[in-house]
Amino acid sequence: MNDPKNFSLNHRHMCEGVGVYSSFALPVLNARIEPFFAYKGDDHDRYKEELGDVGTLNEYYTGARLWGRDFYNFDYDLWFSKEFGRRGSDDIDAYAYHALGGYNFKGLWAKPRLSLEYTYSSGDDDPDDGDHETFDVGYGVWGAWHGNQWSFFKWRNFQDLQVNLELWPVDGVHMVLGLHNYWLAEREDAWYINPHYRDPNGDSGKKIGETFDITAKVDPSKIFPNYSLLKSHHLSATYGHFFAGSEVPRELAHEEEDENWFYIQWTYRHSWKII
Repeated sequence: MNDPKNFSLNHRHMCEGVGVYSSFALPVLNARIEPFFAYKGDDHDRYKEELGDVGTLNEYYTGARLWGRDFYNFDYDLWFSKEFGRRGSDDIDAYAYHALGGYNFKGLWAKPRLSLEYTYSSGDDDPDDGDHETFDVGYGVWGAWHGNQWSFFKWRNFQDLQVNLELWPVDGVHMVLGLHNYWLAEREDAWYINPHYRDPNGDSGKKIGETFDITAKVDPSKIFPNYSLLKSHHLSATYGHFFAGSEVPRELAHEEEDENWFYIQWTYRHSWKII
């Protein structure tokens, strides 16, 4: 609560939370395992139940991440989270996971890295059974997770099968080409670009569409090492294209046409000693 004269400890806050996280090395696999646990709660009656009433929130997250880099030229990244608790009178029973496998072709030109990823977050297959099965992000970002830089999706009732090709054609240039294929996890649940995009009968199907994107990151000082003025400058740009089709879920969201997305960024970093 923004009040310059009073200290607010328990008034008008969104939620209360606590969490624990750790990371352990696994030398045998050249990997790390990272278990976690988190709680998020709110004692205000503002969480809608499936049967229409509202209640308080008590939700818990537990899971772990196992990842390794350059294990005999292979990369892997596995992450899983289980969500449980109560949302009013509804039982929370949801989960999400992400799996990545990649290989580094170090002996080829541009040192290509090819990887395959799959991201899943559970949805609710019955909007009236008193079980909340849609995965909710407890804390963290909604947007650019696991290589997904589009605002068409939130990490709820969602599937993404992704293929990536990374290239380092010259020193100081890193390029990433990505192809995504999107589905809903449960056809009876919503497409959470907007919670109103929901067909409770499931007649709209699961398929959403595909995207292609290309990202380039450039460090000019490595390309032109003799020019000191280029030091600490970095450039990045991304272009993406959303391939629209005739599936009904996009028609619910009025996304029948293709969409394009683009950004360019210039960053300059400098530090100096004051004392």
